Amino acid sequence: MNGKWLRIYGKVGFNPDKSAREQAIATVPFLKDKYSADDGIFEIFYLEEGTAVFNDMQGGRKEIKI
Repeated sequence: MNGKWLRIYGKVGFNPDKSAREQAIATVPFLKDKYSADDGIFEIFYLEEGTAVFNDMQGGRKEIKI
């Protein structure tokens, strides 16, 4: 990527609602070939208090709260 990279960090939260898993599968159809809302392995997660840090090989750095 031309000497650029992105690091994302924060606290991970999980959404246990079956409806969230069903919506994700409906929104991204290729997921239904691998997962189901009741399979016990498919999870919905999100970042709380997240930060994205963009860096480059010249020492540039940009930090964004997400």
